[in-house]
Amino acid sequence: MTVALSVQVAFRDMHVFPFWDMASLHNVYFERPKSNFFLFRDNEHLPFAVMPLFLADSVLFRAQGVSLVAGILLFNALIAVLLIDEYRRHATRSTVTLVMVSALFFANMFWLIHHENLIWPKQIHMYMSAGFTLLAFRSLVSVADHADDAVEHRLGHVVSACVLMTIATFSFAYGAVGWIAAILLAVSRRWPRKALTVLVAAFLVNITIYAIFYNTRTLDNHTNPLHALGRPLEVAEYLVYYFSAPVLALMRTVVAEPIARAIALVASSLACMAAIAGLVMVGIGHRRQHGRLAQFAALVLLFTLGAAMMTALSRLDFGVYQSQAPRYAIVQVLFWNGLTLLFAALFGHWARLHASGLSALALLVSLLLLPSQVGLARWSRDHADGHWTAVLALINGVDDEQMLTTTIFPAAGTLKSVARGLAVRGWSVYARPQPWWIGRPAAGLFRNAPADRCMGFFDAASDLGRLANATYVQGWAWDAAARRVPEWVVLLDDDGIIRSLARSGLPREDVGAVHPHLAGSRPGWRGYAANADPIAAYQAHAVLSDGATLCPLGAHTDVPAD
Repeated sequence: MTVALSVQVAFRDMHVFPFWDMASLHNVYFERPKSNFFLFRDNEHLPFAVMPLFLADSVLFRAQGVSLVAGILLFNALIAVLLIDEYRRHATRSTVTLVMVSALFFANMFWLIHHENLIWPKQIHMYMSAGFTLLAFRSLVSVADHADDAVEHRLGHVVSACVLMTIATFSFAYGAVGWIAAILLAVSRRWPRKALTVLVAAFLVNITIYAIFYNTRTLDNHTNPLHALGRPLEVAEYLVYYFSAPVLALMRTVVAEPIARAIALVASSLACMAAIAGLVMVGIGHRRQHGRLAQFAALVLLFTLGAAMMTALSRLDFGVYQSQAPRYAIVQVLFWNGLTLLFAALFGHWARLHASGLSALALLVSLLLLPSQVGLARWSRDHADGHWTAVLALINGVDDEQMLTTTIFPAAGTLKSVARGLAVRGWSVYARPQPWWIGRPAAGLFRNAPADRCMGFFDAASDLGRLANATYVQGWAWDAAARRVPEWVVLLDDDGIIRSLARSGLPREDVGAVHPHLAGSRPGWRGYAANADPIAAYQAHAVLSDGATLCPLGAHTDVPAD
């Protein structure tokens, strides 16, 4: 259920227009030489390895982002499978426990705490980095598992791990942390010099390339890491808040916010101390005492702690609450999964404690996760509706700069340039037919239906106190025959020309109160009109569910006469 809901939400709510840094990426593609595109720098990140995926989505799939969201979901599944398989290799005695742990990992990786990343196509670089890092860790623990007698014959594993970590590093900066974790493993496991030399040499090559291309302007907008190192207590506080986010998301559905936050911070503090203690145990313990699963778990924890530290050092001035942003969920959740694996590794010889502890954890998380999942799905829907409102301003040619710069991208000039580039190519939202309805006679696109085929009104129109020669329009609509909310509403002038495109999906509790059968159906619609005529001259029509029929809506007196 968790996986199915997350997949549905990811495709339902995904950004239909390039959001934030994705707009920067498209601007580089449209306005600069293609070499600049492939060497795109995103703050402190160098996502060179991901650029072919962005290019393929644009050229092959008209920049609609669907292939990238599908990729995010696949990388999420890959990470869950890798975690499960490492656990399976260690603990095969109890099928029931294996099933429950598998369900726990899949639920965590597809939990909608990831929602901001799941609906943002650009975030594939973050999940790609994490996925390739974990693949590299598998190769590394395979080498460590045969350290006594086969390293000379298993340099291929070291080389493959280096290749995988290089891809991870040049997908998202988190990958650089994987190298440090790998080197610590190699040193603590006393790898032979040849294997360690290959690993360190590859790391130095990666870091040198990264330093050459690093975007130093990042320091103008973020905390200087060198300065942050001089504030260790603030960094520690940031880390505790950072890892408390998953616990807070679970607990706030069952207890009041202050109590949930207190529980989350205590749990995060204990978890960080447990992780550090576990890493020390694995680091100083004998290889035979702490085998493959313990080493893999240690690598995961080193990776997540290092990634969190990287974020803290560059974002410390933004405050501790910024650390709980949903875009960090991949590392936050992976930390708790790594801690679960470490518990299984260190206490696996105590069969009853191992089975009962993991089963109880899986059951508790499942019970708390369901209401959290529903609430996050609702939040995601509201976020997507806000994104669509800004997109409707672009489609209708209305300069609602406040909405555009706060919802899509902060630089209005760049945003308009990107919109033009997408429109002339028929990419992104312009790959859909609806934006091209504007300015065309409705009679050439639709047939007419009698008014009893639908319900609804053109409720209100306003300049929002900021629009010039444009109007924000809203109302509600219901397709009576199909018994569903029509997705689109169009406004026609006296000549039957489509002058405005509006979209439904907003909650309207007032409508549900009058029409109980519409309660919860989100029949509210909104859009913009670039006024060529008085707005009162426009007639709103719902596009019925067949996509080919218009049904007239009523008009309230809140629509001004001039």
